[in-house]
Amino acid sequence: MLKTLATWIVLALIALAAGLWNHRLDEREEKAREAAERIGRLVPSEEGKRLAIAALSAGPRGGPLWRYAPVDGTWRCLDHFGAIADKSAIDALLQALLDAEGVVSSSDPARAVDYGVGAAGAWLVRLHGPSVPASPADNVLLEVELGHQHEGGDGCFVRRAGQKVVWSIDTNPWSALLMGAAPNRPPLLDPNVVPRALLAASRRIERVRVEHAGGLVLELTLVELEVKEEDMRRGKPSFAWNLGVDGRASESSQEAAQAYFAFLFCAPYERVAAALDEQAPGAFAPRATVSLCPAAGEPLVLRVGAPDERGKVLLDNPAAACRYEVSAEVAALLAPRPEQLAPGATAAPWQPYLGP
Repeated sequence: MLKTLATWIVLALIALAAGLWNHRLDEREEKAREAAERIGRLVPSEEGKRLAIAALSAGPRGGPLWRYAPVDGTWRCLDHFGAIADKSAIDALLQALLDAEGVVSSSDPARAVDYGVGAAGAWLVRLHGPSVPASPADNVLLEVELGHQHEGGDGCFVRRAGQKVVWSIDTNPWSALLMGAAPNRPPLLDPNVVPRALLAASRRIERVRVEHAGGLVLELTLVELEVKEEDMRRGKPSFAWNLGVDGRASESSQEAAQAYFAFLFCAPYERVAAALDEQAPGAFAPRATVSLCPAAGEPLVLRVGAPDERGKVLLDNPAAACRYEVSAEVAALLAPRPEQLAPGATAAPWQPYLGP
């Protein structure tokens, strides 16, 4: 009898121990699941692969959202005169969202504002598809709200629409949104009067023609030089710029000519003033016309107006289908006088725009 009782006691103790062990395993598995849910990708890989992105929109929470979509292969802002967007910035923004990994910082909706989510200064980014939306509220595939940036700018806090959790991610979509930002224009626009998208579609520019009102014509022509390999290693250039003034060959400053040529591709505008389409604004008499001519094909043409009472100048770029407003200084640098390219002239006038 005592042996039977002892056996039952031992079996009961074993069962109790097993139960406790299973309970601890369940607790560990639950904690592991919770941890897994708190660490991961903002957009799971399979979800990201299924997104048929046709457009995106971005803007401040509670404010206007601007739509961006490819038009004939070129990304443009549909809500701002069809201005050409900066594709590198758009690619960076999409990558920052779709490749983001991080941890859940809070699942308490009341604490979201502590991370800048749902607060003043937050921005919304929406991805749309499979077709371009008629408004920023249509065809939304994914919506992410951007909160505070991390100290040092190596990430930020975000929240997906329809979720309570605030994520701390290891990428920073703000960096792409702020690329080329300016007060008078939406984000993600190419800031140059000759947008990079036009250059990518064009052949190499080999000649620049500047026609001033009144008849003065300057031409810079790129000429390839025969240079020995050892001279190239010493830094001797393999090309030169020939200057023509009113059809006559003239000596030029290679330093100034090269600086001017480089400036043409980074000359900034201050705002987009209008679209050049079937409802284009009235034409103006250009103070100068600048033509960037490839070896074959149509040139890229800039028509530069005269300064107004504010010191601002209108500039038409038909290839971009936009009328820009630039400063009087930029306008003058786009259409130099012969002495600015003559021997002894330097890169100084254009250098501030060229960077270090």
